[in-house]
Amino acid sequence: MNATVATDTGTTYTQLSPASLIQKAIANGEGTLANTGALNVITGVRTGRSPLDRFVVQEPGTSDQIEWGAVNRPVTPEIFSALWDRVVASLVGQDKYVASVHVGADYDHYIPIQMTTQTAWQNLFGQNLFIVPTEYNPAGKGEWQILN
Repeated sequence: MNATVATDTGTTYTQLSPASLIQKAIANGEGTLANTGALNVITGVRTGRSPLDRFVVQEPGTSDQIEWGAVNRPVTPEIFSALWDRVVASLVGQDKYVASVHVGADYDHYIPIQMTTQTAWQNLFGQNLFIVPTEYNPAGKGEWQILN
């Protein structure tokens, strides 16, 4: 399934510092400051990952290495592509927050990630979860993408 994507008119904020992301989150009504100075965000009724909503693309390169079952449920590459296209389309015209981060600190084993989020607080969360490197992808590895 191919999605037709309209021209993007939203603003893309790239590589914002934690302080700038907190300011944006407050200005956007995404959260408030607690008396400790921490950003307080109410995420709604869904506060955690649903264990039955974990899907892994079943493809020949890794299929034999995954323990398939109730936790790791297979999805076809075509279904993944259709879902990815829907997420991309939903971001059209929206403000976005982009950060370049690493998973892992070891030079030989890190994974470079281009993280795009719909809200400032989600980008701040990602920057706390992953490593914000002083030099992004110095080994020139293939880049992964996260769309939230």
